Amino acid sequence: MNEWNVWNGLQYYLISSGAWRVVNVVPVEEDLEVPVVHPVAARVWYAQKQMRIRQPVAGAGRLLAELP
Repeated sequence: MNEWNVWNGLQYYLISSGAWRVVNVVPVEEDLEVPVVHPVAARVWYAQKQMRIRQPVAGAGRLLAELP
């Protein structure tokens, strides 16, 4: 874990704008070493959860890759 998020105790990072592409969260997650929640990915996760679908998506960030 890098010094920046240890010092700040960062557990996740929320992007509130859909202007970023979902695939751009992966490098941010790698840099910060915490999950990054993107609004589009969050909607896909929620829809899959409501429909009881478990279909992980690689390359779109930890939320969709791990589907807790």
